[in-house]
Amino acid sequence: MKSHFSRKQIKMNIRPLFQQAHHPVVISPTTGGTTAALCSHIRENRAQIDDMILSHAGVLFRGFNVVEPVDFLGVINSFGLAPTAYIGGNSPRTHVGNNIYTSTEYPSTERISLHNEMSYLPRWPTRLYFHCVSPAARGGQTTLAHAADVLQQMPQPICDVLEEKKLCYVRRLQRHDFLGKGWQSTYGTSEKEVVEQRLRGQGAFRWLNNDVLEIKTICDAILVHPISGQRVWFNQAEQWHPSSLASDMRHIIEDAFGKDGFPHNCTFGDGTSISDEFMAQIRSVLLSNSLLFDWEQGDVLLIDNLLAMHGREPFEGTRITHVYLA
Repeated sequence: MKSHFSRKQIKMNIRPLFQQAHHPVVISPTTGGTTAALCSHIRENRAQIDDMILSHAGVLFRGFNVVEPVDFLGVINSFGLAPTAYIGGNSPRTHVGNNIYTSTEYPSTERISLHNEMSYLPRWPTRLYFHCVSPAARGGQTTLAHAADVLQQMPQPICDVLEEKKLCYVRRLQRHDFLGKGWQSTYGTSEKEVVEQRLRGQGAFRWLNNDVLEIKTICDAILVHPISGQRVWFNQAEQWHPSSLASDMRHIIEDAFGKDGFPHNCTFGDGTSISDEFMAQIRSVLLSNSLLFDWEQGDVLLIDNLLAMHGREPFEGTRITHVYLA
């Protein structure tokens, strides 16, 4: 692969991360692998890097000694994009500082399936930055897939019904964290009035018994990228549907709260339920498109949230990855 960058700038090696040409590329230095050099390079070649992200759905910067959160923040600031507030986000995360969060804190034994970040809300980040502080001892790969590939391989009847009906993401949040984040953690306040202000624009909501907050948000499942014009699969239906749960956990929740009482659920936009078989077909396409790569300490991965879906494999040992939503 030929370099997109001027010879007057720092020389970089550019190679594919995977065999497929339209997937992310790896950019690494021939010499001078420092965070300062990377930041300077980004500022001087911003337009070319933006073009590469559109062509390849993302870039992986490797070998620039990005060690601390302050180094990661310097890389982020070189792009000049504003952060997306994680208000209403359902994933458990820890705020590191300066709008940098830990990646989703699910148990290391669990796989996080492919998804588009915050696609269950009307507003979502257009770009995601990931920073590997410490790779796992074993496993813990990030999975990636091109959302246009996923859509192209999705059975046409599934696409037709989703374009017609859309999706409805349903949340029933307890006051405190229970079977996921509660509404206090999700909206960063214990005051119901403040929660309601922050909920505006996120869908229809109502308060149920025992301070349970129910939110229903209708979203498209398929979008058109505003710059590239590509039609892409953009949703988290498979992740939110009860069929994603282990069978014993699903039965426990059904017994305790009823079939309509799951903390997270996904139906068609008209409120009708989605069958397990329907979701199984979606899950099969996602799995067949999953591509894995191993993290190295100091890696920074930047992906277009519409073009690239992402997930995580189970792991052993300590895995520390930070994320910034822009």
